[in-house]
Amino acid sequence: MERQVADIGFRLSYIGSRNRNMNYGIGINIPEPSLIPFSDDRRPYPQFVDAGVYRTNGAQNYEMSVAAKKWSTLAATRRVGWVTFDAHWTWAHGMDNTQNTRNPYAPLFWNRDFLANHRVVFNTMWRLPFGQGKRYAASVSPAANQIIGGCSVAWVAYSQTGQHYTPYFSDADPSNTNSYGGYPDRICNGNLPTGERTLDRWFDTNCFVNPPAGRFGNGGANILEGPGLHVHNVTIIKDFKITERVNFDVMTLISNIFNHPNFLAPSSDISTAGVGVIGEAHNQYSGERAGPRIVEFRARLRF
Repeated sequence: MERQVADIGFRLSYIGSRNRNMNYGIGINIPEPSLIPFSDDRRPYPQFVDAGVYRTNGAQNYEMSVAAKKWSTLAATRRVGWVTFDAHWTWAHGMDNTQNTRNPYAPLFWNRDFLANHRVVFNTMWRLPFGQGKRYAASVSPAANQIIGGCSVAWVAYSQTGQHYTPYFSDADPSNTNSYGGYPDRICNGNLPTGERTLDRWFDTNCFVNPPAGRFGNGGANILEGPGLHVHNVTIIKDFKITERVNFDVMTLISNIFNHPNFLAPSSDISTAGVGVIGEAHNQYSGERAGPRIVEFRARLRF
């Protein structure tokens, strides 16, 4: 749905999809979970160490329902003289049934994807109103215009909730299938209230324990929410007009201008020391330039 109000255009979009008969691989040469200690003769194919098949009953949902993915985008665009902005808010949720396939004898379980639920992107281009033909100092000399004219500022801001991640254990084989590690048992939610999350304790590690002997854990994939992201990137552009068709641009690019720290997910292996502790942040190669502040200078000849 689209509607224009004065100089502002609004768009509300919904994307929903259902994918069925998706391919995925699964290992089939393990015995059923049991209290009986593991031995090779319990394997379906004891002459082999491993065996796998590809199945075609995978499924994925992106839709507006409890067990689905919903993607609602609210967009606004405005151009007022020398200012243009574009803003998007995305509300997304997705699930699929091919992330927890350690036990080939169990039915497929639905699990959420890792994507953030909410993401806001705002970008604007401001052509400064100074110099010949502009609102201010329109009658300056050509020499003065080379100094004060042809300047623009571009600003892109990202803000999103945390991506999801999975707790696991790595120190035991309680299912007696020669499958060390896996999803633990979940005995409470595990996600701490926002005000209680710290770098040293991002989630409640007491909510996850190794499963008892004879079965796999009941925990799911991507059940914990990691740190969010907040970053502002600014570019300052100065345009020098050489001829009617030739321009020389000088740009200053400042990523994460406020140097806001953006952290990655904490350690989630409940079998190790430091579980629940955040030890890494985004670096300079992050897709949103969410690492430490970087200032770059560039020059470009356009013709």
